[in-house]
Formats: sequence, C-alpha cells, structure tokens
Amino acid sequence: MKENKTTTLKLSGYKYGTWILPAMLGFLVIYFSLTYQLEIKLIYLVLIPVILLLYPMYFITFGKNRYLILTE
Repeated sequence: MKENKTTTLKLSGYKYGTWILPAMLGFLVIYFSLTYQLEIKLIYLVLIPVILLLYPMYFITFGKNRYLILTE
C-alpha cells in the first residue's frame, strides 16, 4: 500500500448468511401457518430449516478460523 492512498476494506461473515436466515424464517412461517391455520401436518418441512442451520453452525464451531473475510 502506498502511503497517501485511501483503501476501502470490506469485512464480512459467512458467505451465504444474508439469505440463509431469512430462508429459515420463511420455511418456519410456512410450516406454522399450514399447521395451525389449515391443520396440515408437514413435519418434513421443519427439516429444511434444521439443515440450513447446520451451515452457520459450522462457522461457529469447526470453521471459526475462516469465519471472517477481509477483502479490498
């Protein structure tokens, strides 16, 4: 880096974090609305948010050294 040059750095978390949590919330809202309003039991629909939860859990546990990404 040069001494008088301004550099912008971007710090971000896991790569797909911006759409995983809203997708989990969406599936859970669909599940609860179908279960309690229409009385349709779709137990396998709960498995999708559980699988999506495993992705962030990896970065919290085993991938903690690769959690933050610093780009220029």
